[in-house]
Amino acid sequence: WTATDDASIRQWAVPENISPAEVDTPRRTRRLGRLVGGVGACALRSAAAEEDAYQEAHMDDNFDASKVAPTKVIAGAPGIVACAITSDRMHVLSKDANGMVKRWNILQGKVVEDYGKADFDALIKEMQEERTSQSWFTADTGLGTVSIHLEPPTCFASEAYAVDLGVKGAPHDLRINIGEQVIKALFQTWREKRKALEAEARKSTNMSELDGCSRDGVQAKKDRLFQKLPFDFSQHPPAIMSRGENGVPWKREMNDFTGKEGPDEIPMWIVDCLLHNRLQGAETLVQKCTFSLLPLEGSELPHLKQTKLTAPRILHVAKIKNYVVQKLLDSGVDLRAEAGIHESSNSSMAESLVISDGLVDIIGNGRVLEPDMSLATICKYLCKRSNDIELFYCRRAENNEGIP
Repeated sequence: WTATDDASIRQWAVPENISPAEVDTPRRTRRLGRLVGGVGACALRSAAAEEDAYQEAHMDDNFDASKVAPTKVIAGAPGIVACAITSDRMHVLSKDANGMVKRWNILQGKVVEDYGKADFDALIKEMQEERTSQSWFTADTGLGTVSIHLEPPTCFASEAYAVDLGVKGAPHDLRINIGEQVIKALFQTWREKRKALEAEARKSTNMSELDGCSRDGVQAKKDRLFQKLPFDFSQHPPAIMSRGENGVPWKREMNDFTGKEGPDEIPMWIVDCLLHNRLQGAETLVQKCTFSLLPLEGSELPHLKQTKLTAPRILHVAKIKNYVVQKLLDSGVDLRAEAGIHESSNSSMAESLVISDGLVDIIGNGRVLEPDMSLATICKYLCKRSNDIELFYCRRAENNEGIP
């Protein structure tokens, strides 16, 4: 029986004229089935060349290849040999040894699309949209699978609005740290069991919980909201690998934690995130950017009282449009009334965004910006310098000429 790096295990029949002593020698074994004791590429090439030379010298024209074919094969899953992170930083494209291409959702650890045998490089180009998100993880295929690496503070660098993640009923300004929620989803079993153990400890010592009631109530409300987030590995539990303060590496499935694991196994930055909502090094990350917001020349719209603004990098153009409409109203310019729109005072933010989208356009670098484009995308694709963003606004009907 032999195993190589193609994941399948094979059984080989030993010819009757070969003695057991000869079979046990590495050189003779390699000749029989192109087998290699080493795992390096050099060893593979050397063995293949040696076998080719042996066959040229010893095999005649009547050589039957079936005599050195395996008699049994236990097929293994083909290893993943290549991967690429998509521009939204929430998916990874992978290709296995058989050329099968799949798209993985990193927030749930599962395959969301199977392309079969496809052009891997062409799909990468097709998926790299003019959108950008802060890098918060790295990926590789060193283990024959898609391995995701999280390290502080980089893993806390990316945010998204809860509504953009599909959370119904969430406030429109609620920002979610992607890395934080992924870590909490991965260690959900440990977190729940740890809290249960701590609750038991408090009961055994008759410790009062009154001081924490108010805080726990607020956190419980947040937890209920966060349960609607798309961070869920329960259907496809991955293996987690790390090393604790003692430096010893470990590997465990996410549902195998007992809650008793301490810093010797789970890094303190993970514990701080899970139990105390502290994100190590996150304060050093730049999550906001500054931009100018001015009326487009010839629009006959007034300047806003504040033209230099600072906002999260994930802010969408749709919200900038709504801001412009609201601030122009404060200046006495009611674009809604001009368009014959009478918005109710009870209108939701979603309704206001839709209305504002039809009233004004935001111009950047001479082009009309799409409502779902973020400030981070504008910085990357439209501005030479991230600290030199100039945006202009005008009535929707005023940009018909000269602006694509």
